Amino acid sequence: GVTTEYATWAEGLAAANANEGSTIKLMRNVSDVNTLQTITKSVTIDLNGKTISGTGATQKISSTTYYTLFYCGTAGKTITIKDSKTGGKIKAIRDLNARLYTFVSYNGNHIVLQSGTVESENTGIYNSSSKKSVGTCPIYVKTKSTFTQDGGVVSSIAGRNAYGVIGE
Repeated sequence: GVTTEYATWAEGLAAANANEGSTIKLMRNVSDVNTLQTITKSVTIDLNGKTISGTGATQKISSTTYYTLFYCGTAGKTITIKDSKTGGKIKAIRDLNARLYTFVSYNGNHIVLQSGTVESENTGIYNSSSKKSVGTCPIYVKTKSTFTQDGGVVSSIAGRNAYGVIGE
């Protein structure tokens, strides 16, 4: 295959979304991912011992709004996460009175974790008067999507409602 180096994570993801089956290999830590990262093609993310982190953004599916870092809603795609070195991580971190997800997969997609860590951390406090659901979950698969963990770590940190994987 052809190897191309991109100056930013956004440029690399855009190129992967243009080419089915691409691999994005991190060459440095990316800590400013504060927008929704939409994946539209089958892609492999090689963490290469590096970390992708950020707050993500809101994503509405059906009538529910989620806060998520990565989203794949294009039917039949596979997102593979691996770490060709050690210590690589994808992490969503936020302080909010709502649910936080690192990956949301919708519409019959498949997430495969081969190695590395997928983590979410929500430091928000549950508001008992508004009954807001506060929690966090690294992997959320919905509407015929699936998750396979061949290796790696799924980690969730929250003051309340910390989940590993949620499916519906």
